[in-house]
Amino acid sequence: MSDSHPWLHMKLEDQEKKKIADVYDEVTILKKEVAQLQESLQNSYLRIKELKAQVDYYEKLNEHQLEFEF
Repeated sequence: MSDSHPWLHMKLEDQEKKKIADVYDEVTILKKEVAQLQESLQNSYLRIKELKAQVDYYEKLNEHQLEFEF
């Protein structure tokens, strides 16, 4: 049986291998960065939830809306 796609079995040149490795490394770095950003976002949502709960608590305690001075 003859090989109908001999180009599939050609060896990659070192330069091509390096390009593939560089792309793989970049993708890995980007995946890690995305995971860190997702974690940070989740922590931010949790903090916002905590702060909203505190505001609600103090509003009910004082029975009126809090006024903030900036």
